[in-house]
Amino acid sequence: MGYQDDYVMRTISDLVRAIARLALGKNEINYALPDTEDKYSDTDRIYRKLRDLVDQRSREPALRKSG
Repeated sequence: MGYQDDYVMRTISDLVRAIARLALGKNEINYALPDTEDKYSDTDRIYRKLRDLVDQRSREPALRKSG
């Protein structure tokens, strides 16, 4: 199941990159957050939360199915 999850996440990531290239003409999306959290907009808060979740997920060891 882990392999399928990795495949789906990689596919989603590739699709997002392709859309960004087509829509924005860029290979990377750069988003600058304000210096302090009290200046964050709702979009900034969502971006920060998503970025933190991705960072957390990338630091977790891969779960392996024993059997």
